[in-house]
Amino acid sequence: MKKTNSTVRNHATPILLSLFSAGLAGCSTIETDSATTVSGTAVKGLLKNAEAFIDTGGDGVWTSGEDSAKVRTADDGSFSIVTDLVGDIVVQTDESTIDASSGTGLAGVTLSAVAGSSVVSVATTITNELMDSAVASSTTLTQADAEAQVKAILGIGATVDVSSYNPYAAANAGTDAAVQFEKSAQQVMTV
Repeated sequence: MKKTNSTVRNHATPILLSLFSAGLAGCSTIETDSATTVSGTAVKGLLKNAEAFIDTGGDGVWTSGEDSAKVRTADDGSFSIVTDLVGDIVVQTDESTIDASSGTGLAGVTLSAVAGSSVVSVATTITNELMDSAVASSTTLTQADAEAQVKAILGIGATVDVSSYNPYAAANAGTDAAVQFEKSAQQVMTV
């Protein structure tokens, strides 16, 4: 089934607003002295041919001259971005993106993760939104605390590291944790 004009941010925000009564905020641009490689995997299924970039504005939208260059994900959802910028990692799908787990197209979805994550998924997107909401409401919420809330909401095991967990990695494929992780992502995507 092809999904269009739908973003996890659009689904996550109403859920978060009703659960946490919070707003959204962006991040500021941070540059480092030298280019580094930001590598990761786009997961909602493994997302083949999605666009990935570093979003210094924290708005989930690519802006020329502000954000890193865009790269396309490989067949296994992996990406590598060479940049001197620091910010959220954003993955956007379009008409050419394939959810490799189902073999179907998946357009119009935006996923994000905080800097330092090695996976960009529905769970990292909600974690990122919780952290942005805390900033907007002038409260403090650590990444660990935000991930704990996401795990509780989505029924993800307490030992899963949301920022690095790839349910399709060889060590995880087919496990109960992997099935629950992807099942929870599917539930959010269909809300």
